[in-house]
Amino acid sequence: KRKATPKFDESILDQYQKWTPYLGQRKLSRELCEFFKVRYDPKYRQVIFPAYDLYGNLVMLPKRSIDTKTFYKEQEKPVYCLNYVEKFGYKTALVTEGPFDTLTGWQYGFPTIGMWGQFSDYQIEQLNKSCLNVLYIAFDNDEAGEKFRRTLKARLSDRFILVDVKLPKGKKDINDLTKEEFMSCIQKASNSF
Repeated sequence: KRKATPKFDESILDQYQKWTPYLGQRKLSRELCEFFKVRYDPKYRQVIFPAYDLYGNLVMLPKRSIDTKTFYKEQEKPVYCLNYVEKFGYKTALVTEGPFDTLTGWQYGFPTIGMWGQFSDYQIEQLNKSCLNVLYIAFDNDEAGEKFRRTLKARLSDRFILVDVKLPKGKKDINDLTKEEFMSCIQKASNSF
C-alpha cells in the first residue's frame, strides 16, 4: 500500500502547550495526553487533538474551544485514534462521538476510536479497511446519539460485530462516567452478545 503524504510535520505541535488543568478536569492524565500528543493553545483557549491517517501520518489539527465547545476543522477528519488501534493490532474497539470520550475510553483501559460527531464516506472507508472486527458503540445518551448509532450500523460492512453500550440514566456520554461505571457498562454490553 502506498502511504499518504503527511500534511504536517509533528514539529508543528511544539508551538503549543503539552498540558492545561482543563484536561485534568476532563479526567485525562498527563501521560495519556502526552501519548496521544494532545496540546493546548492558550492564546485561543483551544485543545488540539492531532489527527492521523491509518498510516500514522499527521493529517490535521482539529481544535476545540474550552469556552464554547465549538470545533474548528480544516477538512474532513479521519477516524480519531484509529491509527493507534491499527498500530497495536486491536481487533475490538469502543467507538464514540467526540475526542474527549475517545480519550476517556483509553484512560479507562479500552482501545477507543472517535467519529468527531460526524460520519463521512472517508471515515466509513477507513473503518472498513481497518483491522477491527468488533465495535462497542458508545455514542451520547441522547436522541442525536441514537441517530448516530443507527447511521453507523447502516453504513458499516456486515463483517463487523456491533455491540451497543448503554449508559446509565442521567449520564450524557462516557466522559461523565467513573471508571467503575464505564467497566460496568462494558461488562453488561459484553454479556448481551
